[in-house]
Formats: sequence, structure tokens, C-alpha cells
Amino acid sequence: MKSTTSVCLVRSPVFLKHKAPPDHPECEQRLTSIYSLFDERADLAAIPVIEPSEASLQTLLKVHNKTIVEKLFSVAGKSGYLDADTYISPDSIQTARLAAGSCIEAARSIWTGLYKRGFCLIRPPGHHATPNEPMGFCLFNNSALAATALLEEKPNARLAIVDFDLHHGNGTQESFYANPNVLFISSHRHPFYPGTGNMQEVGEGPGKGATVNLPLGKKYGDEFFLALYSQVVGPILKAYQPEMILVSAGFDGHSQDPMQGFNLSTQAYGSIAEMLMVTADKICEGKILFILEGGYHPQALKNSVELILDKMIMQELSQKPFDQSFPEIENFRAFFQPFFQIR
Repeated sequence: MKSTTSVCLVRSPVFLKHKAPPDHPECEQRLTSIYSLFDERADLAAIPVIEPSEASLQTLLKVHNKTIVEKLFSVAGKSGYLDADTYISPDSIQTARLAAGSCIEAARSIWTGLYKRGFCLIRPPGHHATPNEPMGFCLFNNSALAATALLEEKPNARLAIVDFDLHHGNGTQESFYANPNVLFISSHRHPFYPGTGNMQEVGEGPGKGATVNLPLGKKYGDEFFLALYSQVVGPILKAYQPEMILVSAGFDGHSQDPMQGFNLSTQAYGSIAEMLMVTADKICEGKILFILEGGYHPQALKNSVELILDKMIMQELSQKPFDQSFPEIENFRAFFQPFFQIR
């Protein structure tokens, strides 16, 4: 059995079969750039790889509406656009099923203690896919399906999904909006696509308070984000005490990214990931799984993922406090104080 201090990856050429139309940002080069790391560095190539596993119809229906799943199955083998942004090629549906299934298997492997940390380097991304429609480059919601699979095994589990993509993870939010067993935290540019993610969207019914939106209206950079994750995200996670953390890891807030929504450096992404891993070490035996979402500058994406992988394979991580004060962060802390008693 693998040590609980070990790391796992999901990576495979099958995720390149989702073929992008010319000039589409969600393209194969995103992964080929990352995958070149495993030719360049023997230490990263030695990280155990979980083989792709296809999500069944029954599994997909745990999150997605039957009509939508059957519609997607019906366009397998075809090419075209499902909406203005979301395309399919002949192998896209199969690739999306493999992405979803592989994220589930990686989550289970960490949940059961076979591994401690993991990173699913897959595509297509998933966090915009709602129970009722694919959208925003996403076909099936990988993070939501992984969390749902864990709740199937332990219905009273407490899980957290942290989404640091530039765009709000509307599909993930919708999947768990009334569920107190999944804490959803999203830091995102707002107003921006897809238009959801106001701070007042806090969940409903028994899930009220388990949705935490941190909408950001400016092109913030490193200092603000490191303070935000140190002073808001970390304390909320510690208050909620999840048994595992899933991370929707999008890198389209990078200063080099064509989306141009934030101004984050590669080092900032490494620090955010390290903060989340340190928090996981403190509250849930280190159990954390990163799942790739956005990031459309191949070199910036590669550099950011490489830095996170470097930190993942370290046995000893550190987290310095980022105590710089920002009025927006104080507003977030005050707003969520009644739900989490943030200290």
C-alpha cells in the first residue's frame, strides 16, 4: 500500500482527444504544455498515475439531469458547438466521461488513504457544467461528481470545494446549493462570465451558509489574493472542518493569461496551493485533490502547475501569515462572521 504521505496524478494522452476548433482557448496545448514536464523531470514522472476510468451513465446522473446526459450521449462522434463557447469533437463525450471518472477515482484513492494529495491534469474542464446544461467549455462537472461519489460512500461526510478559477464555478454551486455537507468557496472576478457568484448567494434551506462567494471587481494581484486566502478562506475551512478538500484549480487569473481578469503571478498560485495543503494537513489528515479547470496561456499554466507539483511532493510545507489589511477582505470577514465565527 502507498504511504499516506504520497501523491498521485491523473494524466493521459486520452485527454488530448477533445479537439479544439482553431483559436479556441480551451485547446490541447494546455495539456501538452503541462505534460512536457514529465519528459523533462524524472522526479515528477515518478509520481504514481491513476489510469483513466470512465464515468457510467448512473454515475453522471448523480449530478446531471437525465435529459442533458442523454442529449450529450446522443452527440458522441459529432462535431459542433453546444453554445457560443462550448464545443464538441468526435471524441469529446468519451473524453469528458473519462475526465469525470478519473477525478472520482482519484478522490476515492485519497479518501481511503491510499494517497494523501493529488492533481487531476484533465480536460475538458467542469466547474461551469450545471445539473441542467453544459456550458463555459464544460461538459460534465468533475469536482461535483467527485464530491458526490464520496458522499455516496459516507452520506454524512463534510467536504469542501475551493474554486480559485478566474470565473465563478456556477455549476458546482448549483449542485450543492441546498447541501450542508459540501462547503463551496469561490474567489472570482465579478461581474464576469457567467454572471453568478454574488456574495449574497450563501445557499438555501439546510445548505444556507455553506456557499461562500468572494466576488472581486478589480484586477487584483498577489498581495490581495494571499491575504484573502490567509484571512478568509483558511479560517472558514478551519471553522467548517471538512474531511477532505477538493480544489477547482483554474489559472486564468495569471498575469499572462489572455482572459486578463486578475494579475496573479506563478508564485502566487504556488502560495495559494501551499496554504490549502497546509490547511488540509491541519484539519483533514492532508487529504486534498486539485482538479484542473481554466488557464489559457500554455507556458504560464505549465509553470504554475509545476510549482504546485513541487510543493505537493514536499514532506514539509510552510505557511507564513499574510496580514496586510484590505477593506474588501474586512468586508468579507464581517459578512461571513455569523456563519463561521472567523477569528
